[in-house]
Amino acid sequence: MFFSGGIIPEYILVRSLHLLDSIWALVLPGLINPFYLIILVSFFNNIPESLEESAEIDGSSHFRTLLGIMLPLSLPVITTLSLFYAVGRWNGFTDTLMYINSPELYPLQLKLYQLIQNNMISDLLQMEGSQMATVVPESLKAASVIFAT
Repeated sequence: MFFSGGIIPEYILVRSLHLLDSIWALVLPGLINPFYLIILVSFFNNIPESLEESAEIDGSSHFRTLLGIMLPLSLPVITTLSLFYAVGRWNGFTDTLMYINSPELYPLQLKLYQLIQNNMISDLLQMEGSQMATVVPESLKAASVIFAT
């Protein structure tokens, strides 16, 4: 639960689920993080049972108790875990390198990666003396990174 199986089993799983070259290949494998799940479960275990009991005495159903009491109490932890997840996935362009082949499905991080890599290759070729028709200037590269941030 704490350690992943690695890149190869994850790729085999995504391929066997026929998720290659779809946006779901980027979303589903990292959907549930066990560490975040443990944090969420421990938060719900620390909510006093008296809140649920008092709602039950007032005639609230389980669904109404969830929506009216538990969900508003858990908004801070859900927001924090969503932020952790978003920050963790922000620079995750390696999944796209493995699972996505269509350029129209590339996320912003992979586009930035390609921009920087193309610039590095053109710099190396210029050092060797060959002429490149399109060279990405440093200012365009920096502006792209700032825009993406």
